[in-house]
Amino acid sequence: FDGYRAGELMIERSKTPETAINTELFKYKVEKLVDQVRKRTFTLGSISIGDILEQMLSMVRLHHVRMEGDFVTVIVAILLLEGIGRQLDPDLDLFARCVFAWYFGVPTV
Repeated sequence: FDGYRAGELMIERSKTPETAINTELFKYKVEKLVDQVRKRTFTLGSISIGDILEQMLSMVRLHHVRMEGDFVTVIVAILLLEGIGRQLDPDLDLFARCVFAWYFGVPTV
């Protein structure tokens, strides 16, 4: 989990990287956000993906990092899924499930 590198990539791959302002500060903010998330568990009851994405979108707006429309659509879909998932099973650890499926190449229930 390299938040600083994630911030770099967000700028580099934005529609207009030249319009981004205070890029170093943006990278450090992304790094700090990633570190905060990494220290918490990924169960839906203890972490709000919506809050994290809201913070990220706020940083993107403040630092003029233009995002692809498709990526914003994915964010909206994640927010909807989080709400549904939280209602169905707030103790579900999405990260553990995804890592298991990725590592073993099998779907999890």
